[in-house]
Amino acid sequence: MRQSVDRVKRILGILVLCASLGLLVGCSACWELFQVHPTLIIGASVPSGAETWVVLISVSNMPDGGLAGIAIGPGGLTFSGDVNLSSVEIEGVNGFVITSLDLGPAPSGCLTVLNPYTGIEAGTILRLTFTATGQNPTVTVDDLLVTLLSDLHTFITGLKIASTSYYAK
Repeated sequence: MRQSVDRVKRILGILVLCASLGLLVGCSACWELFQVHPTLIIGASVPSGAETWVVLISVSNMPDGGLAGIAIGPGGLTFSGDVNLSSVEIEGVNGFVITSLDLGPAPSGCLTVLNPYTGIEAGTILRLTFTATGQNPTVTVDDLLVTLLSDLHTFITGLKIASTSYYAK
């Protein structure tokens, strides 16, 4: 009798341990869902005339005083569709100023943008206007070629890029 009671206690102990470990693993997996990541939002191309298109690039969830600068390395900004690269106009929004821009002969380029006044936690940072003869041209950004600088002069890590049909205001 004593042996069967000990056996039941051991089995219950193992079950409680397994349940605890399962709960711990489950919670750590769910933690990723609840973390807030700095996000670069690439808006959809919106027609603004016969062959003119506009794309807004915005940010959200920027930590450490907000985003104060962004650098997109060579080849990190890509246009697809029949985009006339010589027609591309990029302007900073909400205090952001373009400090360097190079749209090479390929359908891609690089740029550096800074806000000399303050960082922003969320909002539009760039407005791209261009002509394209094809339907629904797109703009993409390679997250591996993006560097973000906070208003506290530190790098912002953990960037997520969202391509979406809406943007932050």
